[in-house]
Amino acid sequence: AQEKASKQAKIITPDRATPILKVDELRPGMKGYGLTVFHGTKIEPFPIEVVSVESLNTPGRAVIWIRCDHPTLNVSGPVQGMSGSPIFVWPDGRDHEIGQGGRLIGAFAFGFGGGLECYAGVQPIELMREVGERMDVKGERPVASATDRQRYVDAAATMLEALERASGDDAAGRLANAKAEAMRRLLGLDESRDTSGNAAKSKLPAGPRGIDGQVRRLMVPVSMGSADMAELMRPIMEPMGFSPVAAVGGGSKAPVFIDPATTTIQPGSVLAIPFATGDLDLSGSGTVTDVLPDGRVLAFGHAMDGIGDRALPMYTGYVHYVVPLRSISFKLSGSLAPAGSVIRDEQSAVGGLSETRYGTAPVKVRVKLPNQDEQVYKYQVLEDQPITPGIMAAVVGQSVGAVQQLPRENTLRMKGKLRFEGSREIELDVIQARATSQAVAASVAPVGAALMNNPFERIKLESAEIEVEVEPKSRIASISDIWIDRTQVAPGESVGINVEFRRLRGETFIKRIEFEIPEDADEGDYQLTIGDAATYVQRLTGTHPHYSRARNVDQLARAIQRLNAFRSDAVYLMLTMPETTGLAVGTQELPDLPSSRVALLTGQAGSRVTPYADLEEKIVPMDDVISGSLEMVINVRDPYATTPKADAAE
Repeated sequence: AQEKASKQAKIITPDRATPILKVDELRPGMKGYGLTVFHGTKIEPFPIEVVSVESLNTPGRAVIWIRCDHPTLNVSGPVQGMSGSPIFVWPDGRDHEIGQGGRLIGAFAFGFGGGLECYAGVQPIELMREVGERMDVKGERPVASATDRQRYVDAAATMLEALERASGDDAAGRLANAKAEAMRRLLGLDESRDTSGNAAKSKLPAGPRGIDGQVRRLMVPVSMGSADMAELMRPIMEPMGFSPVAAVGGGSKAPVFIDPATTTIQPGSVLAIPFATGDLDLSGSGTVTDVLPDGRVLAFGHAMDGIGDRALPMYTGYVHYVVPLRSISFKLSGSLAPAGSVIRDEQSAVGGLSETRYGTAPVKVRVKLPNQDEQVYKYQVLEDQPITPGIMAAVVGQSVGAVQQLPRENTLRMKGKLRFEGSREIELDVIQARATSQAVAASVAPVGAALMNNPFERIKLESAEIEVEVEPKSRIASISDIWIDRTQVAPGESVGINVEFRRLRGETFIKRIEFEIPEDADEGDYQLTIGDAATYVQRLTGTHPHYSRARNVDQLARAIQRLNAFRSDAVYLMLTMPETTGLAVGTQELPDLPSSRVALLTGQAGSRVTPYADLEEKIVPMDDVISGSLEMVINVRDPYATTPKADAAE
């Protein structure tokens, strides 16, 4: 396989800054050209004409409207991936040779889908150069502030909600959703609060009407390996400025006619941001606008998510071709060679330099499909708190479907270990029937989403190893009936419970389970639930609210590991005790306390003390993925508690 160039790509720096033309000097009818890559790595000019200049509501902000006349753009309209393409204007009002001379006015940045002609909005270069002045050229990787941490929690909420929608409504999907809901509570998320993750939207004016009636910031397109994976990642990546597109792309090598070693960073060239490298290339791309004499690079002409300091890889890249669509067209592209880091992200531009300030984590995925040799995939995944969990999930999902689609009838078993900063490890042990690549990805990401995007401190992913094995048979059994040897039981006695299961093709079987009643159980009626793992997680977190509370990263990690221990291939018996039987201080349980001690602790510890109802339980491993639940009532009665007189009367 052709490998990417290991040598860092060169940034072409000019002797002096490129001459510019400011917004106030522009007039309708002025002509010029833009520079971008339509195919391969060749920078091509395209003619433009200034249409108007529109001031924004934000002080000092404006958009320059241009019309483009080019064979590709006449068909495609504005193209995602063209963001940052430098636009030059000839100030003397005369026509010149396309691609020669002129002054830089800004970056191709905004557009409309479905237009009959290619109109585009240009970000003024003077605003972009202000971003360059704020770049910390001597700094290090940014340290998360309290505001950043809240943004990370919001990102986790968005990711958990997206994964919940992708999990499906089968037993494994409902378990994944129950775990995601528990993790949401662990992060202290208020469901009434806006967790859309879209707080950093650019405020743009209404211009020529597109099919959706709004001007669009041209997102950074990221080619995913399938429509399902693009759909899964869309709500996760779009708030961060990236647009997952359903394409066959994502290959790990560039076309043979492109030499990565010869590519450079210069105005009009592709600027790629790889999220994962190795056995696939998962990257987004835009265009370089300007390079300053000291090597600072300005690109995109708009924000990704506009949060300020960043630490993302900056690579050279290439374009397969422009995909023309009625909605919004995009470049199908890939990354080539490292050139430095993107270190600044503001509303007007992103900025980069030649230093390496980002980190990556190794992810290894082993996949064994029916009648296929075992495949081993190795990746380096970008270490960036909001997006790393989603990217990790995406590479796992794409690895599972790399050779072939999963058989329709399947049982998938996934085991893995995720290692995080501070010697923290989370083990994965998942079984799914009729699994899809999307559902596999949705079962991986919540762990990273909750732990990395926690409200306490920054936690980095250090490595991940995941093994997936698929059996070409759907092992599914639903609980169809239950009956008990006797409904009246004495404390400390065991009772036999028969559980009937129905498999996918109608076959039934019975599992007999012995369940012991606690010796200290008071007399009365008790509700016994026989259910699947999702039912158990919901019941457990409902009766033990302290399980959904974490006050630091270590408590959070332990809670997440506890949630991940619950598997779909088991049946859970739960006897709910009728009264509160214990207190938890933080996450430490203090069962069977005297009432005087309960009152004392509640008064002193305040909100840290949580009463909980005990849940007598039994977990029985099964060979099938279990779904459904049924309930029954057991009457607990002590035969020795009655008086002889009462017995005689009876």
